[in-house]
Amino acid sequence: MNTPESPGVRKRGRPSSGNAMSNAERQRAYRERQAQKRDAESVTMNKRAQQALESTAKLRSQRDQALRAQEQAEHKAREWEAKATSLLKQILELEQRKDAPLAWYQDPGIEAVYVLESRLREEKHWKRVASMGAFTRREVADEWLKSMLAHSSMIEYRVNRIRFKTE
Repeated sequence: MNTPESPGVRKRGRPSSGNAMSNAERQRAYRERQAQKRDAESVTMNKRAQQALESTAKLRSQRDQALRAQEQAEHKAREWEAKATSLLKQILELEQRKDAPLAWYQDPGIEAVYVLESRLREEKHWKRVASMGAFTRREVADEWLKSMLAHSSMIEYRVNRIRFKTE
């Protein structure tokens, strides 16, 4: 019988290649492969982190722009509110003036003024012609009345005398 040490007989199993590594070499190769894998993952994670930081910076910039726009809109709204309040005060003052006939025109030497009033033929109430103001003399008011009547067919005009309260 042939023994395993004899030259013509082959051993059982896979033949050796002659490049066999020791256990220490195999472990070192494994650690190197793991380190390379970690480095590749680290580079990928750094890229992802950088992208996340960039997108976060972009979102913060957009948020800041939106906050500035909101602040400007609120400032503009406060300005408009202040203007509206001012206009409302003016309207209330004018309403009070309307109730006190021509109080703004009072002159100690004048006891009455004449105003031009108009209305559409179908309407019941007369309204002052604001652009005409008030006249201190009846003759001047009558002249204006004549000129207004000459140019109107649908509107009626009249001169009204307003007396001031004498105390």
